Amino acid sequence: MSEANQLGVALRRMREARGLSLDVVGKKSGTGFSYVGRVERGEVQSPGLLAVLRICQALGVTVQDLLVEAGLEGAPPGYEPPGPDELGQAATRGDVQQVTDQLAELRAEVRALAKKRVR
Repeated sequence: MSEANQLGVALRRMREARGLSLDVVGKKSGTGFSYVGRVERGEVQSPGLLAVLRICQALGVTVQDLLVEAGLEGAPPGYEPPGPDELGQAATRGDVQQVTDQLAELRAEVRALAKKRVR
């Protein structure tokens, strides 16, 4: 399974676990339901960093949560995935620093994945 498919399967699993529709996640993230659906189906081979971050925020998870769920990153010691009861916390904080930090983490993860592909 490609990394795009792994990411998409993880997104769908996380979205459905929270009882959210494509439409709700598309609206909350500002990406639109069709884009979220295409990412979930693995049709978007390289989703944009900002789009992934916004979708994660709409789900109330971090980018690291998504990568761990997708099997693209090992879980760090003591890692506990967020439950559905934590839905929306990240999206409602309005913390610009948090968004900036998550975007930096995502960029680092993408660089690391790109290096793995080159090898």
